[in-house]
Amino acid sequence: MRKQTLVFTVTSLIVAGLAVALNLVAFPRDMALTRGISSFASSEVVGQKLWNESPVQLLYTFMGGGIILNPGTPGDGGFIFADRLLLKYGEDRVGLENPIVDLRGSNNSEEIASFRDILRDTGYESVTPCPHDYQQTCTVYFTWNRDRTKEQDIVMVSIRVGEFEYAMVDDSLVQVGGTP
Repeated sequence: MRKQTLVFTVTSLIVAGLAVALNLVAFPRDMALTRGISSFASSEVVGQKLWNESPVQLLYTFMGGGIILNPGTPGDGGFIFADRLLLKYGEDRVGLENPIVDLRGSNNSEEIASFRDILRDTGYESVTPCPHDYQQTCTVYFTWNRDRTKEQDIVMVSIRVGEFEYAMVDDSLVQVGGTP
């Protein structure tokens, strides 16, 4: 009886160890992080938006059936994580050949400032290598109409809103081919 218990315990530990190791290396993930904060109190982290959650993880979680219209080509003015999107969504749902829309030259600076405020107020904020220069760090805002969460075929649009600011938003929040 004792030998069976020992064998069962050792087998259980080996299986648990393999499951942990497999979980750490086999499944792609980006995680929520906190950076340079004075408190780890949940109310402060959430209230002050002190976390850093990856756009890829947000897409996987909330837009599993989505279409990523224009993340650009990695290494050529596109998000560095765009290749990982292909693994999840496939080539028919990720438009790598489409460049990120650049709003910086728009004549509607008031509308862009208002749009930036909406992004900051309603979106998740992440820090990632800049699509235009991977040696620099940019902020990416990720927001969508919450009524469309997990909607099949929701179209996410990538936009450059500032020198070091980008956004990924659903197409109901922007006029594709126009201004926000």
